Amino acid sequence: MLEIIAQSFTDCLRADIAGVDRIELVSALSEGGLTPSLGMTSLIHEQVITPVYAMIRPHSRSFHYELSDLEVMKRDAQALAPYCDGFVLGILDAEGLPDVATMESVLAETSQPVTFHRAFDEVSDVALALRRLNDWPRCERILTSGGPGKVFDHLREVKALLNLKGRLTVQLGSGINLENLAALMEQFPQCDFHLGTALRGGSPIAEIVPELLHEAERIYQQHQKKEN
Repeated sequence: MLEIIAQSFTDCLRADIAGVDRIELVSALSEGGLTPSLGMTSLIHEQVITPVYAMIRPHSRSFHYELSDLEVMKRDAQALAPYCDGFVLGILDAEGLPDVATMESVLAETSQPVTFHRAFDEVSDVALALRRLNDWPRCERILTSGGPGKVFDHLREVKALLNLKGRLTVQLGSGINLENLAALMEQFPQCDFHLGTALRGGSPIAEIVPELLHEAERIYQQHQKKEN
């Protein structure tokens, strides 16, 4: 699966036209992605066919949250739920492990599946973190680069992760671009892939460049045909 990061209505329309598999909708990509607005998410829901997963993240300071942050996240999730197909979030407990109970509380009264985002790259124990997430029914995948930084810095860790992932899908992100996408798909055919700034000419504040997006989709589809 090829997922792209969108931070505007225009981004989503371009992704829809290109035929990507899924959109991760965020605001403030320059901060790693924060919760998108209700207005934008609802408008996209009305006019975009591609499945949209909304980020639930109130700030970029850490993946540990105060009670007030959690209340904001809960209200955001409830407000966005009618307009998205899934959520992207990650909360760590004091031991540096996925806080499943708190995430379930934040997502109360919603039913969408979850991608546990790159908070995973800061967990204190990868094997234990995976066990917790495997035991959480609504978590379907993790977004990771194998560790802090770029995917190509952690190829060995990604290989080890794939042996431990259980039922979860591993989605690779960070540092993936049009020059290395094919090589990564060749090396990790069981993974999903996640592109952001590479489709914006390297600038997180720019909109998606259609030509780059279509080229990414072409590379992905060419590899899929080869695999099949």
